[in-house]
Amino acid sequence: FENFFRTHQIIDILVIAREFYGTFVKEHEIGHMLVIDKYSTPDIDGSGESVTEKFTTKEELFAFIEESLKDEPLIQPEDEKEKNDRKTAKVIAVYSPMGGSGKSLASFALGKKLKKLEETAVILGCDDLQTISVYMENRQHADESLASAIKNLNEDTYWEVLKNISQEDVPCLLAFEKPLSALGIGAEELLDLVNLIRSKGDFSYIILDLGSDMSEITRTLVQIADLSIIITEPNIPACRKLEKLLMNQDLFPAQKTLIPCSTGWYSR
Repeated sequence: FENFFRTHQIIDILVIAREFYGTFVKEHEIGHMLVIDKYSTPDIDGSGESVTEKFTTKEELFAFIEESLKDEPLIQPEDEKEKNDRKTAKVIAVYSPMGGSGKSLASFALGKKLKKLEETAVILGCDDLQTISVYMENRQHADESLASAIKNLNEDTYWEVLKNISQEDVPCLLAFEKPLSALGIGAEELLDLVNLIRSKGDFSYIILDLGSDMSEITRTLVQIADLSIIITEPNIPACRKLEKLLMNQDLFPAQKTLIPCSTGWYSR
């Protein structure tokens, strides 16, 4: 619920439980609103707006919706040009050929920096163990029903995604208790997930914390990245791995690629 109303919404008909209703709804454009409560009470704010609050039967609810549908929608359907011109989320893929180089930490730090710049970003852990979760204060795990929803996309999948995004400094998709491979989530499923989040327009950036191996997931997701960040280290093994990677540049066809060096324990 909080994730859905995080960004400005234009809603023709809103049916909402009294426990969720608050003055914050005035920040959004709502044509008709029905507030459901256990008891019959006067109008909530006396503003004369299209707000009703009382115990409502199923028949009354359907009648309210049917009557509201007679009005013109608050926004008209977009034409093709408007759809093409609409801003979509930028995808940033963070990868390192070396495990333990600070890849997940960099993903989290990037998300915090974007928030300071008043951008909306969400982080997805795309390595098998979703190691981005070690930097999250929330120790909860994603509901396994989300895994089923990702593998079988339908109109409810995005709601499942929003329910499993951690409310922290930087929104992160909660990690599953099991590895992605054990849940049957692979490259195709993660690609569908990224495209789904991208299509909704609730986030301006999607940060992908990839694994340290050149797996099918890594190769697939960097194909759609607007920016790839490859983190290396100042030591011989890292240099040799990076050299080998650069000999296969078709693996990173992103529009831009940055290669920062993490000094870490090697600073001496």
